[in-house]
Amino acid sequence: MLPTMTAVVLRGPRDLAVQQIPVPQPDAGQVLIDVAACGICGSDLRYFEGENPWAKHTLGYEKPNPPNMVLGHEIAAKHEGQSVAVLSFRGCGLCVECRRGREQLCAHTAHLGHGAGWTDMLYNPGGMAQHLSLIHI
Repeated sequence: MLPTMTAVVLRGPRDLAVQQIPVPQPDAGQVLIDVAACGICGSDLRYFEGENPWAKHTLGYEKPNPPNMVLGHEIAAKHEGQSVAVLSFRGCGLCVECRRGREQLCAHTAHLGHGAGWTDMLYNPGGMAQHLSLIHI
């Protein structure tokens, strides 16, 4: 049985729960960080209401939210006792926007706390959890 952690999970519009979910298991080149704090952004409030502001304002179209989103992208964290900075998104590196240095506009972005780019995961990662698995740079 995998170890669990406490997380704030958006299960659907206006359906937010504090629950136990599996601790992420880092892949090669990733590290597990301990979340110390996470801010609440206006986008988190919009997700709570059932909107998807990232798709609407970045991609330019309406898109439903995935189930089981862990909210939060404004993250303060630690790794092995050291404070770390968290870049909450990563682009594909291949599209026109990424090649122009505008990764924040990548249609294939993996974005913490936004449910974007995490289609193969039971829980979309975000900062309102005890731990995150991130690429180590």
